[in-house]
Amino acid sequence: MSERQSTAERAHEEHLREISSSLESTIPQEVVRWAIETSRDRLTVATAFGAEGCCLSTMIAQVRDATLITPDIFNLNIGMALGRANGHRNGLMAQRQCLGIVITPVVSSL
Repeated sequence: MSERQSTAERAHEEHLREISSSLESTIPQEVVRWAIETSRDRLTVATAFGAEGCCLSTMIAQVRDATLITPDIFNLNIGMALGRANGHRNGLMAQRQCLGIVITPVVSSL
């Protein structure tokens, strides 16, 4: 820490270290819950609907059911996915979890 760092900055860094340490040994669902409860309506999540995104969307839906907080979730559709079948699957997943996932098409200027 630099000598110019204020007492408030040092306290904030220590607080962040404590949070990080407490979350280090917990299960992913608890980390997601902490992020949603802490950030509330300021949290935005991007998903490409890969395995990780599907797991994260499921955890978000579970936390939403317990907290009634739903972060914004979006997907940038760059046209590189597996075509129409992939888009259909993504829509079904969002519908099944009752998550308002916004599919945003990206228009290339190339």
